[in-house]
Amino acid sequence: MRANLLRSVSHDIRTPLTSIVGSTSAVLENPGLSPSEQRELLEDARDEYKEGADNWAYNEARMEFRNIQRTWQAAQYTYNNTVQNYELKFRTLYAQVGDYRQIWEAAKVSLQCERDSYAASELKFQQGTISRNALLTAEDDLREAEEKVRSAAGDLFSTYNTYCWAVQHGILN
Repeated sequence: MRANLLRSVSHDIRTPLTSIVGSTSAVLENPGLSPSEQRELLEDARDEYKEGADNWAYNEARMEFRNIQRTWQAAQYTYNNTVQNYELKFRTLYAQVGDYRQIWEAAKVSLQCERDSYAASELKFQQGTISRNALLTAEDDLREAEEKVRSAAGDLFSTYNTYCWAVQHGILN
């Protein structure tokens, strides 16, 4: 049993335990020892126990401190990375507002072209030079251009509102 115990514990505890076992075994196995010799061996065992327990507690505290320190460092890294990503997202808003404005303006120009094209197709249909299907295709193209203008306007509105919010709350200057 003693051997199994010594094998299973760490070096920090094993060394004092070996000394304690040796001292107490010497007292038990040598009945001819004087009381002062017995006392000296038992005091050595007690001192070894105290030293081993102190070392073990110190090492455990040191390992726990290192674990807490690593956890804190990981949390700081995660926090700093999150802040940087957040700031970067808002910094791109300024460029996005301009991009969405250009997309919206281009969609309005495209819509006007589709309106003109549809008006020409309507005239051609009335003159009988194009089929009803060709007129319906021109109408579908017109509806698609109108939807692109609505979508571009929504994207611009959303991005601009987010940008304004970021400026109002001091995230962007």
